[in-house]
Amino acid sequence: MSFPRDEIETAIRDEIDTIKADAIKRRENADRAPWEPEIDSQNALRISLRIEDETGLVISEDKIPPGGFDNVEKCVEAFLRETEIAWAANRKQEKVK
Repeated sequence: MSFPRDEIETAIRDEIDTIKADAIKRRENADRAPWEPEIDSQNALRISLRIEDETGLVISEDKIPPGGFDNVEKCVEAFLRETEIAWAANRKQEKVK
């Protein structure tokens, strides 16, 4: 079985869309200053928990940069990279058993 990149990317982007929709409901989106990250560390943690719920793979909090991510694409790529690393480690561990 190969790394399910498309499914994980879809989950990440879906969670980002949900985060943005929640912010609009709370009218927080308009209050974001230009220097603030697009995906803050709290929402990045929320994304990592979504990945864990859907895949069982844990992304360590230390993989989330302090303050979060400047933009969505950096966030998606970082989570895909870390998820693929965790997936490969998990596969390797399963083979040893």
